[in-house]
This record gives sequence, C-alpha cells and structure tokens, in this order.
Amino acid sequence: MTRLCHFFSSAVSVLIALLAALCTVQAHAQKAETVAFAEPRELTVYGELLLFNAFSRDSGQALWALDPARDQLTQLTRPRAGFRGGAPNGMTVFDGLVFFSADDGHSGAELWRTDGTAEGTRLVKDLHPGPEGSVPVFFKVFDKTLFFVAREGAGPHRLWKLSSGNAEPVLVAGAEALINPRQLTIVGSRLFFTATDKTTGHELWALDAAGSTPRLVKDIRRGSEDGMPQQLTQAGDLLFFVATDGQHGWELWKSDGTEAGTRMVKDIRPGFDASRPSHLCAVGSRLFFSANDGRRGFEPWVSDGTEEGTQMVKDLRPGPGGSGVSFITAYGGLAYFAATDGTHGIELWRSDGTAAGTQLVTDLFAGADSSAPYAMTPVVDRLMWAANGDAGLPTPWVLGTDGHTPYRVGLPGTLVQPSRFTPWGKRVAFVAQDTAQNDRLWLLQPDGSIRRIGPELSEKLR
Repeated sequence: MTRLCHFFSSAVSVLIALLAALCTVQAHAQKAETVAFAEPRELTVYGELLLFNAFSRDSGQALWALDPARDQLTQLTRPRAGFRGGAPNGMTVFDGLVFFSADDGHSGAELWRTDGTAEGTRLVKDLHPGPEGSVPVFFKVFDKTLFFVAREGAGPHRLWKLSSGNAEPVLVAGAEALINPRQLTIVGSRLFFTATDKTTGHELWALDAAGSTPRLVKDIRRGSEDGMPQQLTQAGDLLFFVATDGQHGWELWKSDGTEAGTRMVKDIRPGFDASRPSHLCAVGSRLFFSANDGRRGFEPWVSDGTEEGTQMVKDLRPGPGGSGVSFITAYGGLAYFAATDGTHGIELWRSDGTAAGTQLVTDLFAGADSSAPYAMTPVVDRLMWAANGDAGLPTPWVLGTDGHTPYRVGLPGTLVQPSRFTPWGKRVAFVAQDTAQNDRLWLLQPDGSIRRIGPELSEKLR
C-alpha cells in the first residue's frame, strides 16, 4: 500500500508539474492588441512570424514573436523586469531555426536559438561561463554553416562555427591566432573577414570553404601595422573595401580572393591624402559610393573594379563643398541616395551611373530646406524611406510605381521618426513613434492601411 501511495503521489506531482509548465508556456501567448511594449528592434522575418526584441514594464527586454494569422504575440525569452542591457540581437535564420545573442541574467550574453515558440527557445552553449558572457556577434551563414565571433573565457573574440545539424559550436580550426575578427562578407564561394594577427596587424582574411583553414589574403600595410580594411561590400564577383597601405590615404580597394588580385582600384585623391570612400553600395555588378577627390568635395562615384572604370558620376554641387552623398541604396537597377545640389536642400536623388542619368527624384521640402531622406529600403515593389515633409518631422514615404510620384504613409505629423523598414511578404513592418513618443511596431498592410501592434499608450514607457 505504501508503494502504491508513493506511486500515485509521484504521478500526481508529475502531472501537476506538466500542467504548470503548460500553463507557463501558454501564458506567454497573448492577443497582440493587449501587449504594451515599445522600442522594437532586430525585426526578423521567420516564415510566417516576425521576431523582434522589445521593452515592456512587465518583462523588461525580451524576444517576441508576432503571428498575424492568430493576431498573437508570444514572449520567447523569460521576463527580466527592469533590465535594459543584453537585449536579444543578431537574429539570423539558419538550419530552420533563428540564432541570436541574449542574456538570461545568469550566463551573460551567449548563443541562443528559437523555433518561434517559448518552449523551443533555449541557450545553445555557455561559451564563457559566468555573468560576463561570450558576447557573440557578426553572424553569417556560409557553406551550410553558421559563423560568428565570440570569446571563450577571458580571452579576445575569435571565430566560431556551428555546422548544420550539430548541437554545439566549435572554434574554427587554424583561427586561434586571429584576434577580433569582424565584417564577415560572402563573395561567391568565399567568406571574407578582417582580423588581427600579431605579425601582420589587422588585415583581410578568407575562408574558401566551411571546413578550410583561414588564410591571409594580403598584408595590405606591410608588417605589424594595420591596413584596417573597412566597409567590405560584394559587387559582382569582387569584394570592394576601403583601406590604406601606408603610402596612400584611405582609398577604394578590391579583391578576387588572391594576393595578386587584391589591390587599390584608384588613387582618387593622389598621395597620402585620403578620398575616404563611404556608403559603398552594389548596384548590379557595379559599386556606387561617395568620395572626395580633394577638389570637389564628397560626390557620387561609380566603379566597375578597373581604374579607368572608376569615375565621379556627377559634380552635383560644383565647387569644393560637395553634395554630401549618403544612404546609397540599390533599387530597380539604379542607385538612390540623399544629396544636395546647393539649390535644393538634401533631397532624394537617383543615378544610373551617368551624368545625364543622375537626377533629383523629388523635392519634398521645397527650396533650400531639406527633407533629409534616410532609411531608403526596397519593399515589395516600391521604394520606402523616411524624410521631413511639409510638417518638418521625419515620416514614412513611398515612391509610386511610376518612379516619380512620392506619397506619404499615414497622416501629416503621424508615424514620426520611422526606421527599420522590413519587407514581410506583402506587408511592411517598421518602427515609428506614437503620440507619447514611444517607438512602436507598425504594419503597412497590402491594402495600404496602417496598423499599430499593441494598445494605445498615453505615456512614455521608459
């Protein structure tokens, strides 16, 4: 009888535990309209779900999943009320899951994974035991393998990988001596990155396959000083970047993955002075960028990877002041960017790479005042961006299918300070402020209507 009672007692305990666990999981799922959250970041499309991290007073900073079919929000990571740091970030889809960095309050920032459910969200491995964490960053999927940068113990950040189907990540073989790798960039069948080696300094490295050993592509600035390659950008079958060899200033370089094929494209500002290329953007196989030749200020340039094919597109603002080209974005085979010609303010321009084909798209803030466009993003079959309209506050805009007519999303003065435009099927998810100046999550629906996710807030959440 004693054994029988013990059996039933144990069974009841297990059943109670299972019911409690089930209730806990179900408690994470709530109707989207009831969850008061703000500051959504890391918007990531995962199948039919939208994942993001956000702050709420009940849960602190947490990872959420939005299911529009059920109008449901599910909290994927445990509540950490009042916690402001260690927000889930770096979300990357790999092997049917989403991997990211998160801090549970005990292990520090470590590698996590989720299948979009609360019960399927868990720590992958505590690479750096203790509260400091391994702080994984720079996630990149290459050759059916997830690469990222993290530290083990108190040492520097190094290159790690997680192969498809494997449970735990491992250090990349042969990368033990490489410190602080970053800028992981895929070009064709290679993974390029930059890293510091005590002999060559911070230079360009590559992996030819997931299982290969990292190799130095070129010691751009000979010896232990840094060539410091920056802004790694793929265009066609070439890698473009900005670097200095110690004899020239910061100029445009390219690489085909070989030492001989890694060289400066053009000394745009001759000598040790730097043209400082920036806002590198691939449009087809060509590269658009901003640079200063020392005479005309920062203007739009284009390159096909050859010296003769690297030219200023147009001197938009004649004289040394420059047009201040920025936010270059590829859309419809053209480069869209923000710039000023000195007559109009900073407005939206586009270019096909020729002077004749470079023109002002729209003067939203008429005259010398600036609409200051930013966050240009191709969405569905349109271009979306943020700019100051006649109300003088940044709001969302969309370029009509005719390529010329812009129209505002929402009413004047609403959806202020928009950012993070994220195509999601036929929807567009984005972040913008509500009337209480909280950053909120909004959806631009296929019919053109706007929906806020979560209830109206009458005060600032934090």
